[in-house]
Amino acid sequence: MINIPVIKNEFDFSVTVALNGVDFTIRLRWLERQEAWYASLYDIDGNSMYLNSRLSVGYPLFLGMELDGEPTGPFLCIDSDGDITEPTTDSLWDGKTKIVFFEIDDLVDVVAVLESSTTDTITVEMMD
Repeated sequence: MINIPVIKNEFDFSVTVALNGVDFTIRLRWLERQEAWYASLYDIDGNSMYLNSRLSVGYPLFLGMELDGEPTGPFLCIDSDGDITEPTTDSLWDGKTKIVFFEIDDLVDVVAVLESSTTDTITVEMMD
């Protein structure tokens, strides 16, 4: 599992991360009007792969598209307290809400998380 880094006190920023051995850029931006975080995924050359996926705790990001060279594994937005609330600027910056990428070997953990989830809470066990 890979935690996607966050730049505190920035409302629009990009980070480059290696996923399954390939570099990708993730842009995160806060849209004040919607009071929500949105994520976009780009290949290392800056070509867009997924645009404006809204961060929602417990729901996969970048769902529904299949492109060559995409990371194999799901991205999830999780809350360390198990709350199912929309991520805020503070919750993302202070680490309460995290964006994580589960590599192929981690998929068993993802299934366990999803199977144990209810509509009221989501519990995520972090495996080393």
